[in-house]
Amino acid sequence: MEKILLPCPFCGGKASLNTTRYAKDSDIARLNKRTVFYGVNCISCGTDSTGLVGSRSQAEAMKKWNKRDTMVAHRGGNE
Repeated sequence: MEKILLPCPFCGGKASLNTTRYAKDSDIARLNKRTVFYGVNCISCGTDSTGLVGSRSQAEAMKKWNKRDTMVAHRGGNE
């Protein structure tokens, strides 16, 4: 499992692991057969890796955050 979260690729701010819980009877919970998902966000600028639903484990969320395309941040994302 990843032990640290890299800084935000956009502002260099501190990253935070977050947990999202959905109601058991929600469409997301029924379709994914689970109610808890994980993501990472920057506490400075709000950049979020959670996406529509999130990752199935804390380790997966951390790995996705740490492996993001840092070149997009340096290019501004539009080039």
